[in-house]
Amino acid sequence: MTMKINPDLQFIDDVVDAGGADVKKCFQCATCSMTCPLSPEDHPYPRKEMIWASWGLKDQLVSDPDIWLCHQCGDCNSRCPRTAQPGDVMASLRINAIEHFAVPGFMARMMRSAKYLPLLILISSVFLGLMVLTQYLWLGWHEGVFAHQGFEYEEFLKHRIINIFFPTAFFTAMGLAGLGALRFWKAIDAQAKDWGDGQGKGLVASFIAATLDLVWHSRFDRCEEGKPRLMGHRLVFFGFFGLMATTAGATVLTVLEMEALSGLEGLFAFMDTEKEIAGNQLYPLPWLHPLKIVGNLTGILMVGGSLYVIAYRLKNVQPKGITTYSDWLFVALILMVGLTGFGAEIARLEPLSLPMSVGVPVYMLHLSAVFWLLIFFPFSKFAHALYRYLAMVHAHYRGRVLPPLS
Repeated sequence: MTMKINPDLQFIDDVVDAGGADVKKCFQCATCSMTCPLSPEDHPYPRKEMIWASWGLKDQLVSDPDIWLCHQCGDCNSRCPRTAQPGDVMASLRINAIEHFAVPGFMARMMRSAKYLPLLILISSVFLGLMVLTQYLWLGWHEGVFAHQGFEYEEFLKHRIINIFFPTAFFTAMGLAGLGALRFWKAIDAQAKDWGDGQGKGLVASFIAATLDLVWHSRFDRCEEGKPRLMGHRLVFFGFFGLMATTAGATVLTVLEMEALSGLEGLFAFMDTEKEIAGNQLYPLPWLHPLKIVGNLTGILMVGGSLYVIAYRLKNVQPKGITTYSDWLFVALILMVGLTGFGAEIARLEPLSLPMSVGVPVYMLHLSAVFWLLIFFPFSKFAHALYRYLAMVHAHYRGRVLPPLS
C-alpha cells in the first residue's frame, strides 16, 4: 500500500513545545503498546501515535480517538527502553487536539501559554467589573456598605445580577464546547469508523457505558505506575460535580425564592427592581440545610483532591510523566475555587465579625475562579472531560474493547 506523507513541521514543534520533547527517540519497538493496560488489540496505541508524531501527521493525530483513551498513567514511560516518554507525547497531542477543535482556536492557544495569563486575568476582571457596574446602575447599593460588620454578600452584589451574568457565561461556554465536540466526533468517526470488532453497542448504550467508565474511573483503575493518581482524580471529580449540583440548587432557590415567596409572583420576582428579595430572607442558609451540607462536604472533597494531586505531581516526576503549564493552571483553578469558596463562607461567620472590606475581595476572587472554569472550559485542560468522554463513547460504539486483565 502506498501512503503519501505531508509532514507538518510546525506541528512537530508544537508537540515538542507541549511536552513531547522525546518523540524522535522512538524506534518502534512496540513496548509501549504491549505494556499499556488500556490499549485494545485493534489499532493499539501509543506506538502508532509515536510514529505519526515523528512524521508530523497532524490530520491523523488530531482525529485519533486513541490519544484520549490514553490516561497517561506512566506504564509506557517507565518501560520504554529509549526513554521516549510515550505518555508525555500523548498528553502533548491532546493539548494540540483541543486547540484544533476549539471554537475559536486562538483561545485554546492562549490557555496553553503563561505569556497570555495577564490577558486572561483582564478578561475575567472585565466580566466581574461589568457585573458590579450593572449592579450600581440598575440597583445601586447601600451607603457605607464596606463600613459595617455582620454582612451578606447580597448587600454588595445581588443574586439576580449573578444569575444573569453567570448562566450567560455558562451557556456560551457550553455552546462553544458543543461546536468543538461536534467537530471532534465527526473527525474521529471518519478516521476510526473501521476500527473495532464490528460488535459495538448502540449509540445510547455506548453513552451509558462511557458514563459509567467516566464516573467510576474504571479505566484508570487498570493502570499500575500511576494508580495512586486515581484517588485524587476521584476526589476532584466527585467534589466538583457535587458543587455544581449545589450551585444549581442554590440558583433555583434564589431565582424562584422557594422559601420567601409563593405563587406565580415568585417566578418573576428576580426581575423586580422595586423589591428587596431573596438574599436577605433566604441567605445565609442554615448549617443543616441540605444544600449547605452537600456543598461543604463536596467542597472538602475537591480541595482535598486538589492538594492530593499537587502533592503527587511534586513528588512523582519522570518517568511517570511531566506536568505541563496547562496541568498546573487547571489544578490551581480547582483549588482556588474551593479555598476562596470556603474563605468567603468563613469571612461572614458572626463569631469572626470580619468587615465586608475583607469578605468581598475573597468573594470576588471566588467568582473570578468560577468564571475561569466556566468560560474557559472548552479551551483548557478541563476540556479533557468532554473529549475523553466522547472518545470512550466511540470506543464502545465501534466495539473497541479493553484487553483482558492479566
